[in-house]
Amino acid sequence: YFGAQRVRGKRGRGASGKGISMLRNAIKYLSENKDKKALLWNMEDTCDDIHRRINILKNNGVSVPNHINGRLSVLDNYENFNLEEMRVHFKDFDYVVIDPLSYLIDGEENNAAAVKPVIQRFQQICSEEKKIIILVHHEAKGPNGTGSGQARGSSSLSDNVRLSYSISHTEDDGCI
Repeated sequence: YFGAQRVRGKRGRGASGKGISMLRNAIKYLSENKDKKALLWNMEDTCDDIHRRINILKNNGVSVPNHINGRLSVLDNYENFNLEEMRVHFKDFDYVVIDPLSYLIDGEENNAAAVKPVIQRFQQICSEEKKIIILVHHEAKGPNGTGSGQARGSSSLSDNVRLSYSISHTEDDGCI
């Protein structure tokens, strides 16, 4: 499985957007797969931010089973990233979320020559090692400043994933 998530709309209030959504997905995956491990690699937020989100979820009635302790890892550093060594970074994990993908593109995200090798590397890892990798990416801005429904950057982003979906946040419902 190889997918990308695009985030649509205005910047929501804290603990209501893509980070919480991906955390909830990882918790659900680990709850249903008790012998698996997950990695949340979030380059926009710190590990402490992720841990605070877990507490926010718990305080809002989301069940976070104790058995996921030790199976959910968080990484917030992308310095010294090497695309060729990606397989090593993910070897112990079955489910990997990368948020956002743009931090791993060496060059302009509108340039297919910069984007395609990154996407192909993730495809290779998924195919050969049967891993779930979710790439979180932002949507392009539409004419009114909200999401356009299309991934920002090169079409290589959306053309080379197996599944692409968008999430949106509205102030009315307060959640995703």
